Amino acid sequence: MPRLPQDIGEALQLEPAAQAQLLRRVDDVVIQFELLTGQADAGFNDFVRRHQQAMGLGTEPRPGWPNFQKRSGDWDTDVWKHRYRSFVRVRDRLVEARLKYHFKLGGKAILDFWGVRPETPERAWASMTKGGKVGRGIRYIAPRREFWWQSVDARLEWMARAYEWDAEETRNAFWSDIAVDTGPMGPSSL
Repeated sequence: MPRLPQDIGEALQLEPAAQAQLLRRVDDVVIQFELLTGQADAGFNDFVRRHQQAMGLGTEPRPGWPNFQKRSGDWDTDVWKHRYRSFVRVRDRLVEARLKYHFKLGGKAILDFWGVRPETPERAWASMTKGGKVGRGIRYIAPRREFWWQSVDARLEWMARAYEWDAEETRNAFWSDIAVDTGPMGPSSL
């Protein structure tokens, strides 16, 4: 996985080209992970179990951050959710910054980029934002996005149709800080 900035502010302070490259890498991670897990909680839980087994056998290194184990030695399964949610949040904030900068969009237009609130989405926890503490736990407010699991390029195509813009010009403007291959397979991964 790409190095994730320690906080979203760090990602937003990057130069535009570095921001775009980070966004491309994080978007690729989210999309590949969603394909790997079948966009389902069961797939995510299977991944966590396989990762725990691999770290237990020593075939996968234990990262310094985040710490996937409690002091007792038991696995802290919520840490995997937190780490993945961090990738989704960094991607969201970078997209928001680029939509504001390149298209002068804000407010409702940015929320519309990822869709409206779903009724009961699978994997909703991955797109939730922290709402505050309740007792010892953290309460997460309802997800704002319905299509958070789609690629940025898929949502740019949707946005171009919604605003009646040219899809290729929209994609090129959004990724204008980095070279974009718009060949038959779409933008190249960096």
